[in-house]
Amino acid sequence: MAAVPLAPTESLYRPGSVILLIVCLAHLGVWWSYRQLKLLEPEARPAQPIEVTLEMIAPASKPAEAIAQPAPTAPPKPVTPPKPKPVAKPKPVAKTLPKPLPVQPERTVGDSAAKAEPAAPPPETSSAARGEGVAGGSGTPIPASTPANFNANYLHNPLPDYPAFAKRQRWQGKVTMKVHVMPTGLPAEVELQASSGHDILDESAMETVRRWRFVPATKGGKAVASWVVVPLEFSLTH
Repeated sequence: MAAVPLAPTESLYRPGSVILLIVCLAHLGVWWSYRQLKLLEPEARPAQPIEVTLEMIAPASKPAEAIAQPAPTAPPKPVTPPKPKPVAKPKPVAKTLPKPLPVQPERTVGDSAAKAEPAAPPPETSSAARGEGVAGGSGTPIPASTPANFNANYLHNPLPDYPAFAKRQRWQGKVTMKVHVMPTGLPAEVELQASSGHDILDESAMETVRRWRFVPATKGGKAVASWVVVPLEFSLTH
C-alpha cells in the first residue's frame, strides 16, 4: 500500500495558545489554593439556640393594715412676750439737809486792844429741843445736849494780832473757821471756811484759834467731840 502524504497542519505552539494555557493554569492554581483553605478551616458548628424564660411576677400584696400616716404638724403658736409689769415709781426721798454747825458769836479784831464784850447766851429752847424728858416714867429729866463754845473761856482766849503790814495796806475782812473741838476742850482741827480775802489775815486768825480752849459739847451729860463755827472780823474802824 502506498503511503498517502498528509496535508500540512498548523503549529501547536502558536502565541495565542500559549497565553490561553497560562491563564488556565493560573485559574487552576487559584482554585486549588481556595480548596486547600476550605479543608483547613474547622467545620462550623451549628449555633445553639438560647432559651429565654419569661416569668411573670405577681405584684406584692398590700399589707392588711395601711401604714398610719403621720398627722400634720400644726404650726407653732407665736410666742407672745409677757407684758412688762408696771414699775412703781420710787417715792421721792426727802433730802435730809445737813444739820448746821453751831456758830459762835462774831468777835472783832480792831486797831485798839479793847476787848469785846462777851456774847449773849443763846436763846433757850423748848424741852423737846434740849432733849429734856422723863426717863422710864421715873420723872428724872434727861440732861440737855449743848454745843461747844468758847464763851466761858472768853477772857482767856486772846484776839489775833492785827498784822502791821495789813494795817498799812488798810486791809480788812472777816475770817470764818470750822473748829473740831475734842471732849477735852482743845481744838483738834481748824479749817478755813470763808476767807477774808487776804492770806495774812486768815493765817493770823487760824494761828490764834489753834491756841484757844473751848467748852466741849455735851450729850446726855457727857462731853463729846463736835464741830463749831468761829467767825473773826478784822476791822480798822473799831
